[in-house]
Amino acid sequence: MFRPTMVTICEPKRLLVELGKDLRSEALVDLGFKKIDTYENVYAFRSEEPEKIHLMCETLRDMSLPYATHRHGGADIHLEWFRDRGYVHGKFKRINFFGNDFDDDAPFTIEEF
Repeated sequence: MFRPTMVTICEPKRLLVELGKDLRSEALVDLGFKKIDTYENVYAFRSEEPEKIHLMCETLRDMSLPYATHRHGGADIHLEWFRDRGYVHGKFKRINFFGNDFDDDAPFTIEEF
C-alpha cells in the first residue's frame, strides 16, 4: 500500500497538499504551489483572494486528489463548509486512515462525499 497525494489543509487563504507516490511535484508547482521547507513532501498554495482558493479546490478535485479527514488535518470539514456556502460544487473525494495514520503504510479508504 502507498500513501496517495492528498489535500491535508483546506482553509480560506491556503491549501496544503502532501505529495504521495502517485503525483510528481511539477504538477503542483505548475499550479502555483510552493514547497514548504519544514516538511519533506508538503506544498502550499496561498492567496488573499478566497475565490482563487475555491477554484483551486475544484482543480484538485478534477485531479482526483482526496481531502484528508479530521485525523489527518481535517481538509474535508473545511471543504464541506465551502460547499455548504456555495463556494465549491460537485463531488469530492475524502481519504480516511485507520490505525496510525502517520505511518507510510497505514491502511486507508477513499470515498466520495
